Amino acid sequence: MTSSSHQDCTQRLQQLMQPLGFSTYKQLSLSAGVSEKLLRRLRQGQVLQLRGETLLKLAQALQVSVNELLATFSSVSLPAVSQSEGEEAALRQEYQRLQQQLEQQRDTLRQEFQQSSLQLLESWLVQWPTAAYAAQQNQQLPAVRLLPLVRPVEQLLQEWGVDRQADKLLYRAKVSPVSNPQKA
Repeated sequence: MTSSSHQDCTQRLQQLMQPLGFSTYKQLSLSAGVSEKLLRRLRQGQVLQLRGETLLKLAQALQVSVNELLATFSSVSLPAVSQSEGEEAALRQEYQRLQQQLEQQRDTLRQEFQQSSLQLLESWLVQWPTAAYAAQQNQQLPAVRLLPLVRPVEQLLQEWGVDRQADKLLYRAKVSPVSNPQKA
């Protein structure tokens, strides 16, 4: 490529950098997360020799689409570039779908973690209110000193909104038969 072509690409890059406040190639390099050597290739008109990941990072840093970057720094015909616009849109759509799927998986994992944690704590959950009440009624019992130690667990359960877990009863109510005084 001739030096005038190199100069053209350098000027094009500077035109994209200036409105964004990049006064040096090093600033752009750091912002995009690419080496200055790769920026040199872009300035030399070797945009087609750059990897897709590099093109994407540069496009994001320069706030242009990959298609605009290619059109600005190469002689790729616009119809070929416009065909890749559909691919880019499809990739963005796939990315959004994967982001939603990831968020759903996080929610599911969080619920599963809470449920398994609550299953491990179930016997404590059943017995603790009775033990705490007994300790509070008799301040002479040494167990009353243990009550502050359990506050973090109580706070965790309160934060999780534990009475029920995802509309599932955590433990069954205990019912004991009442004697009927009329039969006696």
